Amino acid sequence: MPMNSFGYLIKQGLKNIIKNGVMSIACIGVLLSCLILMGITILLSLNINRVVEGIERQNEIVIFLKDDASEYDKDKITGFISSKDFIESLEYIDKDKALEKYISQMDSNPDLFSNLKEDNPLPDTYNIVLSDLSKINNFVDKIKSMDEVAKVNAPVEISNMLVSIKCSLNVAGIAIVCILLLVSLIIISNTVKLTIYSRRKEINIMRFVGATDYFIKFPFLIEGVSIGIISALIAYVILWVGYDYLISLMATVDLQWVKNLYSNIVSFSEYNLYILGGFLCVGILMGMLGSLIFIRKYVKV
Repeated sequence: MPMNSFGYLIKQGLKNIIKNGVMSIACIGVLLSCLILMGITILLSLNINRVVEGIERQNEIVIFLKDDASEYDKDKITGFISSKDFIESLEYIDKDKALEKYISQMDSNPDLFSNLKEDNPLPDTYNIVLSDLSKINNFVDKIKSMDEVAKVNAPVEISNMLVSIKCSLNVAGIAIVCILLLVSLIIISNTVKLTIYSRRKEINIMRFVGATDYFIKFPFLIEGVSIGIISALIAYVILWVGYDYLISLMATVDLQWVKNLYSNIVSFSEYNLYILGGFLCVGILMGMLGSLIFIRKYVKV
């Protein structure tokens, strides 16, 4: 196709947006709303996951060793724990250091417990934090099965609850995004359908004078893609300004739980390029699909 014809078709597609002003605005408004809701859902999910991850890092597993555990046994346990890629931190505390720390905390009368140094009742311990709590059940079971281990304190129930919350939120977020995408697709498709119907006589004339299917359909495709791009850019700006404004309001609230939440909040700049790219991809894809579905069905003579 000659470049002048290609440019003409693009101009026609952009003119269609102006000609069908009311429907174009309605279509942009609906797709814009869907994209903003998608962005809110994604940011909410990211923030909740960040908060849950912060709680995860506070859930510590404590392993108590038996008194007769040898240095070889300790090295074996250390090697086993260190080999796991989901271990965020590992700290070994021998019984003597644990006792010294305990006595130093007794500021009022530390000498009261000094006789415990001769017969230390405290065990050697490992303090462990997992980066992935979904691994905790299997990990704790393996640790408990070791002969050198006397006891394991692990927040298994809390960890399982946190894992369930994360999974539920992720599934809910995906479901909401899919529903919004479907709504956007239907709205754009109906807009293109009405546009085609309003120009049916013009399309028929073009067919009779020998215009190809590509020549007739391409402007509608450009129209749908343009609507998607416009909606994506506006949605991105609104989401960015609104999110930063909300964060600035949180910073002024003098409540401890709000301060704790603010310290774990996700910055928009961390994900701004991903959000912009996602909005553009979704907007363009929805515009193209919405146009193609009904162009194929209704552009017939």
